[in-house]
Amino acid sequence: MSPSSPFCVDSPGTNPPGLPSSSEPLDATAIEAMLRQFRVVDLTSEEVRPDVLVDAASPEDAVAQALGLKVARSGARSNLAARVYWQMPNSPLTMVRLYTLEP
Repeated sequence: MSPSSPFCVDSPGTNPPGLPSSSEPLDATAIEAMLRQFRVVDLTSEEVRPDVLVDAASPEDAVAQALGLKVARSGARSNLAARVYWQMPNSPLTMVRLYTLEP
């Protein structure tokens, strides 16, 4: 895409208000706008633990913050580590199962 294309993210005047171009450093407000709140349900323990609310960029990042685990969206049932829920405005509740990565 050429820089003059109306769909080029770095074209002057085409970024949504408040979104810097890729050449500008992100400030705390821009980073916070990219984060969503996730509800992490720990499935690694037999004891019942309360859900943990985490502000993160992705479900995988939320599990890393809440449980300290590296996870993926696919894996063996025996490696099931967490269920993560989130909801975007005007969208249904979304859930994903995440599995620990085998060494």
